Amino acid sequence: MKHLYLKNLNLYLNIFCHHNNNMNYLTLWLFFIFTASLITINFEFFEKKTNNLLNLKSEQEFSHNFCESRLQGNKGPELFNAWSSLIMSFVPIIYGFPRYPLLYNVAGLLVVNGFASFHYHYYLNWVGKQSDEIAMILANYFGLWALINMYYNKWSQNKYNRYNTTFMYVFLVANTLIKYDFMFPSVFGIYVGGTLVMIFRVGNKYKIPYGKNLAISGIGAGCWIISEHYCNQYTKFGHVIWHCLFPLGFYKLIIDYDDSKRYARFYNNNLNQPIRTTSAGNLV
Repeated sequence: MKHLYLKNLNLYLNIFCHHNNNMNYLTLWLFFIFTASLITINFEFFEKKTNNLLNLKSEQEFSHNFCESRLQGNKGPELFNAWSSLIMSFVPIIYGFPRYPLLYNVAGLLVVNGFASFHYHYYLNWVGKQSDEIAMILANYFGLWALINMYYNKWSQNKYNRYNTTFMYVFLVANTLIKYDFMFPSVFGIYVGGTLVMIFRVGNKYKIPYGKNLAISGIGAGCWIISEHYCNQYTKFGHVIWHCLFPLGFYKLIIDYDDSKRYARFYNNNLNQPIRTTSAGNLV
């Protein structure tokens, strides 16, 4: 067991300190920029509201607006953001659903999230916000669970999944309280950060390329961040770009990891040969 821990620690250090692949350095850089930007957005746009949010007593006092509605006097609907959200629902249908049950759950929640996000951006109400964010939290939960199972042995899987489940549960409960609404961007950024670490580790362990797809999603995230920091009639479309690029990069990553999961099971962990030529729904 001690040898296993040392081996995992060595792999972790190799990923973050000694990896020579320039694309890995790029994805790590994008990860830290993305997390830091989420925290920056949280403090810049929500810190001023903190005192008021802590005193909220009812749903009627809840308010949250992205750039598009801020340009409309903090009134909905956010038509561009709403309709572009549906892209997240159609990407899994086009690419096909994963075979691995945990990743299948992620895909299903992305479909739900597209419609929930549409509702949120169109009506800007508490129900829409909860529908959108609960789907995001659960999608990350199942995705992280899948990555933990792909990387660790059975004993370690249970240990780390206990941490994952505990964090998810506490996050869900806290997020239902209006007074903690301002904390969501930062807490979710931290949660996604853990998933990105596991994406790097599993990708390097099984030689699954991930840099390009993470970069695509990262560009979308950057456009959304710019739209919130420098909101005007042009940058408001940054959120739309996020809705387009995030699912395209992230979902292709899910499919690639699903292929490798099945390849490991049926071909004795020899993951050096690419096997994906068509959508997941057509693979046997």
